[in-house]
Amino acid sequence: GSVTLNVSAGDGVQASGNCVTLDGTVVRTSGAQTIAGAKCFSDNVRVAANIYHTGDTDTRLNFGTNTLLLEAGGNCGVQINSGSVIVNQNAGNVNFRVEGDTDANLLMVNASENKVGIGINSPNEKLTVAGNISANGGLSAQNIKLPGSGEGYYIGKTGGGPLSGGSDLRIGSRTTANTIALELFHSANPVSLGIDYDGGAGLAFIESAHSSYDVNTHLLFKPGGSETWRIGSH
Repeated sequence: GSVTLNVSAGDGVQASGNCVTLDGTVVRTSGAQTIAGAKCFSDNVRVAANIYHTGDTDTRLNFGTNTLLLEAGGNCGVQINSGSVIVNQNAGNVNFRVEGDTDANLLMVNASENKVGIGINSPNEKLTVAGNISANGGLSAQNIKLPGSGEGYYIGKTGGGPLSGGSDLRIGSRTTANTIALELFHSANPVSLGIDYDGGAGLAFIESAHSSYDVNTHLLFKPGGSETWRIGSH
C-alpha cells in the first residue's frame, strides 16, 4: 500500500507540496551548532554567561548579575558592576596605559612596581610626573626631596635646579653669579625682612630687602663690603 509522510514546517525545515527543504543556517534552540558567515540579528541576543573567542577559552566576555568581566589570557582586565569599575581585578602583572594625542604614556600604571607615571612609562616613585604641575590648592607632604647630585638643590625664579655636589638647599641662582635673595614680606603690612646679596665683596648683607618699605628701617651687616654693621634708618 501507499505511505503518506506528513511534514510540518519548523526549526530550519520548510515544507511546500512534495518538497521538503532544510535550512542549516538557522540558529538552533538547543545543542551545539557551528554557523559560518556573518549574521545580523534584528533583536536582542541573550547569553547565560560567556562569549568566548574561538579556540581561546581563557579570553571571554563574562556576564553575571549586574556584573560584566572582560578577560584576556585568564586575567580579568576590567570588571564593571553596579557600584564600580575595577581595572586588573585579579591583581595580575598587567600594566594600564592611557595614550594622548602625542603622548604614548599620558597615564601609566605599572603593576609590577605598584607605581603611577604621568608622561613616563617607567615611574620611579609612587607618582612620577614628567612635566610641569599646576595646582590651585595647597600641597601637603610629610617631607619634600629635591633631586640633584648629592641631594643639593637651588630654588630661584631663574637658575633653579640641581646643585653639583653637596647637600645644601640654596635660594638663589646657579646660573647667575653673586645673586641671592630671601624675603619675608606681607603686602598689607609695611614690614619686610630679607637676606640679599647682589655682587659686592665679602659676606652677604642682611637688610630690609623690599625697597617700598625700607626707608625708615634698616639692619645692615656687610663685613668686607664697606659698612660692617648698622641698626636704624638709612
